[in-house]
Amino acid sequence: MKRRFTSAELPVLGKFQRAAFTLVELLVVIAIIAILVALLLPAVQAAREAARKTQCTNHLKQIGLGVHNFDSARAAVPPAYLTGGGHATWLVLILSYMEQVELHDNANIECQYHGLPDNIIQTQVPFYYCPSRRSPPQLSVSGDGRGSTPHRPGSMTDYAMCGGDGSYIPWYLAPELGHGMARTTHQFGPSLVQLSGKVTGSTPNLCYTGYSIYRHFRDVTDGLSNTILVGEKYVHPDHFGEGAWGDNSFFNDDSNVVANRVAGPSFPIVRKPAENILSNTARVSFGSAHAGGYCQFVLADGSVREIDPSVNSVVLGYLSNIRDEQVVPPY
Repeated sequence: MKRRFTSAELPVLGKFQRAAFTLVELLVVIAIIAILVALLLPAVQAAREAARKTQCTNHLKQIGLGVHNFDSARAAVPPAYLTGGGHATWLVLILSYMEQVELHDNANIECQYHGLPDNIIQTQVPFYYCPSRRSPPQLSVSGDGRGSTPHRPGSMTDYAMCGGDGSYIPWYLAPELGHGMARTTHQFGPSLVQLSGKVTGSTPNLCYTGYSIYRHFRDVTDGLSNTILVGEKYVHPDHFGEGAWGDNSFFNDDSNVVANRVAGPSFPIVRKPAENILSNTARVSFGSAHAGGYCQFVLADGSVREIDPSVNSVVLGYLSNIRDEQVVPPY
């Protein structure tokens, strides 16, 4: 026979019925999840930065390989820039040795940047960017005009060749063809600058042909493994693409700091990603966007090294000078 419960018994049975979590229990669960997320987030961010740093290392290795391939073909290190008058930088010259033959040929290094078509100067080269700082597409916002020719946006780079220890500014005026890996196709006299090649025409169709190359790996008497070839250049994060901050297009050599920097006692590695003021020191120095400010360089032997921004600046100068005959201590 089926039993019927009295009204007096029903509340007692209700004590064992659980419909849902209480508010306190829900808050506790939310708090635990928040704590776990807070603990895991730094680890995730660190993993992502490690991946970006590894990718930057690979970019520098590719660039170092491109320079050595250029040397194998031309028996010389690519010139840091050609004329300083709107022609190619070393980053353009090595394109054909980095599986970018079509872009190199279409860029026509004998012609000025200002007369090249937009689809060429705006072509993005992914391995010219450090992923910790920015990713393509990126275009310059100033610094790529000349005379009556207005600014023309072009693609950019996060890497620069080393022009020496900074004892001569500008570095390209250093005597005896300079003491950094970066050298131009210029011949500097006591009162004027002469080009090694021939210049014809006028802007924006100024052509430059028959240039000579003045830098060779044999010039590095301090040893290729003790000499900086290329590193991450400093760029203020609030001034990307601005020529005044040394960040105009790498297709254009109007500015000698767009793809060339120095490092030494007066030009240490910039520690903070965002310097508050524009200074000549920061503008021509190396510096990265990696955690802790660690800056990566490819040495002249093709190896990639990470250098702490707190490194002794004198030692940094030794690494930047190709023939100072100084012993480089551990760094």
